Amino acid sequence: MKIRPIFIVNSIVATVFGLGFMFIPGFIFGLLGFSTEADGPLAMRFFGIMVLGVGVLTFSARNSPDNISRKAIVLSLFTIYTLMPIFHFWTIFGLGKGNIMLWSVIVLHGIFAILYGISIFKKT
Repeated sequence: MKIRPIFIVNSIVATVFGLGFMFIPGFIFGLLGFSTEADGPLAMRFFGIMVLGVGVLTFSARNSPDNISRKAIVLSLFTIYTLMPIFHFWTIFGLGKGNIMLWSVIVLHGIFAILYGISIFKKT
């Protein structure tokens, strides 16, 4: 499997989520089943900047040659998408929160973790 289509899909999804976290954090919080009290929306905006950065990174790397820098990008994304579902499970079971939207984010992160993991561990 080529990494270019994964980068393209990841850049689209990350850009949409990043912009959503930045500009409508209260709405996203509501979709995920969290309250919008205190500094949650502000923290969500900072997280949105990071997610948007992942979108820019994957879009920029989509046509790059298969070199050590691209492998480092794939390894970092594999790490992110492996650890995020662990955090989400802690959120769901530790805080007792979770709905279908949060489960769909967990599935999405799991799919990206598997795809990036396959590209790391495949025989070249």
